Amino acid sequence: MPVPNNSLVSQFSNLMLLCELQYDTVSLSREHDANILKLNEEQMVVYDKIIDCVLNKRDGFFFVYGFGGTGKTFLYRVLSARLRSEKKIVINVASIVVLLLCCYLVVRRRILCSIFLLT
Repeated sequence: MPVPNNSLVSQFSNLMLLCELQYDTVSLSREHDANILKLNEEQMVVYDKIIDCVLNKRDGFFFVYGFGGTGKTFLYRVLSARLRSEKKIVINVASIVVLLLCCYLVVRRRILCSIFLLT
């Protein structure tokens, strides 16, 4: 996914992007350092893979799933703290939102196909 030009972001009215650049990086760095040691083995594997993709500017799409209480939210918080402390934009999205977006796009495409007789 392309990285936005930070010098241009302030010219736009996208409040979500502007808020993502306003975090206290020192506080987030401390939060990350305090919590990274609390990740279990599985969480650490996922953490390392995601951080590796981000640092090496490789594309990646990750679904983190598990039963309630398995530490998904904790993992998101540690990852977000790390990346936001480095002034990177992080937007965590629940998988149901991704699913709904995909369904919307499929339905929309079908409607457009019907309207324009595209198959």
